[in-house]
Amino acid sequence: MAAKPVVTTAVSWPTRADALAECNDILRGGGYQLRAPITDRRHIEVLTAILEIHPHSAAKAGQGVDYFFIDKVAHAPGVQVADDDIGFWIMQKDGTAIDISYVEAISPSDHRKQVTSALRAAVDDERLAYRDARFADGTPVASDISGNLFARRADATVIYQVPSFSQLAFRFAESEGGWGAIDVSQGGGSAFIGDVLVDPGVAARWVAFWRRHAVLALASKSEGARRAKVDETGWRP
Repeated sequence: MAAKPVVTTAVSWPTRADALAECNDILRGGGYQLRAPITDRRHIEVLTAILEIHPHSAAKAGQGVDYFFIDKVAHAPGVQVADDDIGFWIMQKDGTAIDISYVEAISPSDHRKQVTSALRAAVDDERLAYRDARFADGTPVASDISGNLFARRADATVIYQVPSFSQLAFRFAESEGGWGAIDVSQGGGSAFIGDVLVDPGVAARWVAFWRRHAVLALASKSEGARRAKVDETGWRP
């Protein structure tokens, strides 16, 4: 299969990999301080192109873009990253700062992925609260997989035991009539705009389902990454 180009009004790349690589080079190697405006002309052109093709472009742009900058993204809902991970942000003309994912722009999610993202976001505060609670009393905290102590809270990632998150999401979607029966939209009212569940009733049922069945644990990021993928249909509530 031929590689798919990424084409915008002003900037094009022969492949998605090329687009991703240039964006990563700007993010990691552009030499910008956190929160400082991005000033290089090519960098601005690239990020303007990313905004153009982003699936949430209108919401990200707001009333207009004042400037692009780089900042930490650990506080964005639905995202499990280290406290010091960084990403691109937009400062809108009204003073609102909002994150923008170049990965989502270059490789946009399909509906199922959007629903999964919305489900994750709906329980993200409780997921992070679990990690915070494990570290709350200041005593050493160990990985539930290896038993190794974490040097810092940011080194710990929340994992799902049985059932996995994919199994939880699959069975919940099944109970609602399938992925297509769950509507998502781009949430507003905060710095983060991503996929959110439209129907409050669906959101409430999902949170209740998650609380009833999710079994959380802590592991290092490398331990979490090495876990074998499971059959999403292999668990039933």
